[in-house]
Amino acid sequence: MGLGRNSGLYTETSLKLSAALHPLGRIGEPDEVANAIRWFLSPENTRVTGQMLAVDGGLSSVQPRIVTA
Repeated sequence: MGLGRNSGLYTETSLKLSAALHPLGRIGEPDEVANAIRWFLSPENTRVTGQMLAVDGGLSSVQPRIVTA
């Protein structure tokens, strides 16, 4: 059993809440991650070495908000 959005582990509400956290406003698709991997492995990529690429729709650069009462 996979962990994707069609696995039955996520509710429509949890997916909407998660999408709202992403700067792009949506959950990424598996083919978007595959495209990044494909580019890293392609012969067109001749100058990029030793890098990490976050394919997360900007989520890793979001700063948490501190809420005070």
